[in-house]
Amino acid sequence: TSHELRTPLAVLRAQLEAIQDGVRQPTPQAIDAMGRQVRSLTRLIDELYALARADVGALECRREALDLWALAATEAGAFAARFQAAGIAPDIAEAPARSRVLADPDRMRQVLANLFENSLRYTAAGGTVRLAAHADAGRLHLLLDDSAPGVPDEALSRLSERFYRVDASRSREHGGAGLGLALCRRLLEAQGATLAFAHSPLGGLRVTISLPLDGKETA
Repeated sequence: TSHELRTPLAVLRAQLEAIQDGVRQPTPQAIDAMGRQVRSLTRLIDELYALARADVGALECRREALDLWALAATEAGAFAARFQAAGIAPDIAEAPARSRVLADPDRMRQVLANLFENSLRYTAAGGTVRLAAHADAGRLHLLLDDSAPGVPDEALSRLSERFYRVDASRSREHGGAGLGLALCRRLLEAQGATLAFAHSPLGGLRVTISLPLDGKETA
């Protein structure tokens, strides 16, 4: 944790000192670069706080009837421009026949944003990110697939470990702290849902969220 906090702080300090010493001018670009480091720190602190609350059973979730597919499709749409800018084609499948669950919309939005961010960060340009879902046996399964590069077999079971990151074959210049997937798992567990990882038929990673359908939809 200290290492992950120290890195953006060190970068931010170096940028500020360069401006103070006159080596660098306080241009809009320089200020924007410092802003990115502040946002990185804020995100990391927020994730650590949420994980700490989950560890002591204090993570708040308000479960209500929610069309999870509609929420996921909306979140995917919010990422569409960023995917396209990165040379990644977003692909949203047809809506499943049933998709209403009992879940916390804010927490689920947080999970989806982390998962889309993960695909955006690690999918190579020219690839695809696909969102799909299906229901069976009283459960909704939401699938997020991305294309190459893939994840080694031995890494699949460790993806939601805190601070774990896959080797360089699936990393970019601005890798995260390795907390996003760990937080996703804890947020989902707090709502009676599960998170699973597998190799994707697209060549990258498949992430599956599974949770019970709302009782009114299981009939």
